[in-house]
Amino acid sequence: MLESGPIPTAELRQYFQAILEKLDTERPVRHIFYVDRTKGKKAVLSLNGAKLRHLFALHQQNEAVLPDLLSCWRTLVSECDPSLLFVLALEPDMLEEAPFNGVCRRDTIRLCVHILTDTRTSEEAKSDALTVLAFYENGFFESIGEVASTIFRDVPLRQQFLLFVLTWFSRTMSQYDKIIEVLSNVREPDADVKWASIAKSLISHSHRFRQQTAALRSEADAEHALRLLLGRMSRHSLDVEEHWESLGNQLFALRLGWDDVVDDDVLADVVRKLRLACSLVVDAFLPAFASLAYLYELKGENSMASRMQQAHEVCFRCVGAIRQMLSVDEAILGRNVVENVAELFESIRDESWPQGWSATDVLSRADIGEDTTPLLKGLRAFYSAPWAMMERMADQLRRKSGLPRMKAAITEELIVCKVPYLDMHEILRPLLDNVAIHGDIGTLTVVKYDVPSCLVIEVCNRIVSRDVGNGAGLVLVRSRAQTHDISIESGRAQMPGDWRAVLTIRHFFRVDAINAIH
Repeated sequence: MLESGPIPTAELRQYFQAILEKLDTERPVRHIFYVDRTKGKKAVLSLNGAKLRHLFALHQQNEAVLPDLLSCWRTLVSECDPSLLFVLALEPDMLEEAPFNGVCRRDTIRLCVHILTDTRTSEEAKSDALTVLAFYENGFFESIGEVASTIFRDVPLRQQFLLFVLTWFSRTMSQYDKIIEVLSNVREPDADVKWASIAKSLISHSHRFRQQTAALRSEADAEHALRLLLGRMSRHSLDVEEHWESLGNQLFALRLGWDDVVDDDVLADVVRKLRLACSLVVDAFLPAFASLAYLYELKGENSMASRMQQAHEVCFRCVGAIRQMLSVDEAILGRNVVENVAELFESIRDESWPQGWSATDVLSRADIGEDTTPLLKGLRAFYSAPWAMMERMADQLRRKSGLPRMKAAITEELIVCKVPYLDMHEILRPLLDNVAIHGDIGTLTVVKYDVPSCLVIEVCNRIVSRDVGNGAGLVLVRSRAQTHDISIESGRAQMPGDWRAVLTIRHFFRVDAINAIH
């Protein structure tokens, strides 16, 4: 199950974590998927159940006990003794060996179905039955329609069922089609919560997420999807200006003063932009979440990979709800519908791209805190914009000293380096700190050179301090830079005199704004 990828919902993640904690702290007396909620409660094993396990051990040692083993098994089945399923669930390897993988298979499956549908059986016995049924994959799909309604009425069984489906039975298209067909045919009781429908939606989303991550065969594939996102969210792109920023402002105005703002033209424009924003989420944000999950898994950071999938799930669900609301006639879209749509849009932004930020801002600004959205946090964990960062830092240094601002940073082109933002900050910051301590800030210049296959950034300044240091700081910066294949050349500072540092960055790519507004 750990190899199946991130668990997509909070409820299932808590359940799975409870399983792992139980394995760490207790020796299981029942199969691991039953998280015993009563401390000290022990499983009950009948005499025939213990006898079956003993006979099977002798059978494995080639003792001639097969007739006795089958006789004991028949007794357990005929008496509907849940001890049979307790033993098989606790040691599922038995199901892969004769006679349980052959002549015993069908009747064992029938016993599982009986235990699951019998209202008199305990929660523990039902959990055993579901586990054994899941190990008989074909039997699982053949009989799950009979027991699904019972499973969805019980929270622990529902958790166990969904965990099985999302890990063991989501690897092939045939399995996916079978489980969706089963869930589509489940007769749900009259209740406010339709768990089979929720499970169907959850599994459909999880399958989509797996399709996206399965399409990622390399870091280059992941980078391609992230480049697309950065291009569409670059400064002055149509997506940022119209389909994101302007839409957010319009929705806020409608919620604040519906009667003063709304008219047919405004409503039609909002609906148009909402449809385009939904396409942006599906075409750019969702693949980006899948790509970041892939990159986090390569680093072994499974918790962050799970966070990316969770954000993917929220955005996917919200987009579906918005599109469903927009499927009605625009003429009947009232205030309540627009307010609901606005809340869903805010939920998407809370997980993906907040208002007021361009791709250049995301990869170069220091004032994005750790509490930012998962998407922005993920981008900054793998990328930075060194040239924009250097310009921002130099400009901030001049303004702090009361000097005029430097020329505005590049707007149409974004240069991205495969270095995490914090690492790049630790490389660039000391260079400008050196200027602040030893130099004349008024003479500070930063220049970018276009050199084939390299990005070269030069920092120049006039040294005025007599205490120019011993160069230890620059040695530390060079060491940090070398871990990312960045070289820094600098001459020994003399007083008075000009000082320069040249950074050569070899691994970078350029991102042009997609659908730029000129």
